[in-house]
Amino acid sequence: MLIFGGRRSVSGVLEDIVEESVKERGDAGPGVIAERRPLLVLGGMALTAAYVWIIQELGFFLATAPYVAAFIALGGYRRWGVNAAVSLIGTLAIMFFFMKLVYVSLPLGQEPFAQVTFFLMRVMGIR
Repeated sequence: MLIFGGRRSVSGVLEDIVEESVKERGDAGPGVIAERRPLLVLGGMALTAAYVWIIQELGFFLATAPYVAAFIALGGYRRWGVNAAVSLIGTLAIMFFFMKLVYVSLPLGQEPFAQVTFFLMRVMGIR
């Protein structure tokens, strides 16, 4: 299975990210982060505010991939190759799902950034 299953699946990669982040930081759980690290919460809020502010200009893909990567890095995960892969593949999967299967329009972005979105749509067969 792709979504559920062993350590090589998507959920396995996400479990690894959470486990390694907890080990590196020594956190006891999600509630402890909010109590011990208020700057992480503020950082997450700032990232999200910037994402909402910039998504119409850059478009869904160009805004979401760096947002996801930055959010994972903010959480303490430092395997940059995995972070980049999860960010790029995850963003493309979400884009494909919503635009191709569910027919939900996502922000295309303003020129010249819209050209990246149009290219990705052509490659993925989205009209």
